[in-house]
Amino acid sequence: TKRIFKMSFNFFLLSDSIYKLTGDYKQAKKHHVEIYSFIDKLTAKNESKQHEIDPQSNLFLDLFYKIRGTMSYDELREGIFMFLLGGYETTGNTIAASLLLLAMNPEAQERVAAEVKDALGNDREVTEDDFGQMLYLERVIKEVMRFFPAALLAGRSVEKDVQLSRKKTQN
Repeated sequence: TKRIFKMSFNFFLLSDSIYKLTGDYKQAKKHHVEIYSFIDKLTAKNESKQHEIDPQSNLFLDLFYKIRGTMSYDELREGIFMFLLGGYETTGNTIAASLLLLAMNPEAQERVAAEVKDALGNDREVTEDDFGQMLYLERVIKEVMRFFPAALLAGRSVEKDVQLSRKKTQN
């Protein structure tokens, strides 16, 4: 996001050749290596558990291991990267939009704060069960997501012909 912001004010950065000469590129490359190193450790740690996966499991890595035979390790790695990145970005954007709309509506902000305080008291960690009690907060989050959906669209392109029912798509 920072790169996109900078690029919109400096057209020289639109060129990958020039961008690769900047400190921002070097920093992004360093972060890229760190993220993939984390993913490699995560998958190596869980690779030994592959034979123990419950077929009914919907856990994130278990789902990837269920389809592991249909993709290369690089594809698996990219898929995990996209889920991590997508989860980070969409969560951050939803929180930011929620805070903005609550700041613009002090009555709703006070009502959410009161509901959270009633559910949690003064000094304890939130649990999954607490969310069932915070119905107004849930409605606020759903309304935020209606105004600012996490994903507006997902672009896809067909790389090879696919048989759908009786018709065949062509790329």
